[in-house]
Amino acid sequence: MSARYRTRVLIGLFVSIIVVLGFMDADPNGLNAAPSRCPQYEAALASRGLPVAFFSHRMYLESHCNPLAVNANRHTQDLSLGLLGHNLFTAEARRAYVAAGFTYQVLLTPSGNLNATVWRYNLCGTGPWTKTKHGYGCTPPKKKAVYR
Repeated sequence: MSARYRTRVLIGLFVSIIVVLGFMDADPNGLNAAPSRCPQYEAALASRGLPVAFFSHRMYLESHCNPLAVNANRHTQDLSLGLLGHNLFTAEARRAYVAAGFTYQVLLTPSGNLNATVWRYNLCGTGPWTKTKHGYGCTPPKKKAVYR
């Protein structure tokens, strides 16, 4: 091999390394990434006995920490309200929430949304916020008929 050829190969290798390094993630562990949680609500989650790490991250995914978040999808008739995106997409779900005292206005306040989260968590665990192959788990219970 000639010296000229070796120089070209080394320059090509050097340029390739620079290009690859330029496209690599400068922070592969995500240490400098924006937090994907809502730390301002973590004390309120803890005081209500909810799993803080799970719900803080879920809150970020559902509303980006915005208590007034309303996600409506007219194709699916989906309506998610507040910090943790309480889904009121069926008449049955709306009736259950209202019967428990959680109106639309209440769900759009941080304390009301977190209280509704405690209610749902006590009924279903994390099912309403955890997607499985069968969809999201647990619908609010229906009122039991009283037979006389």
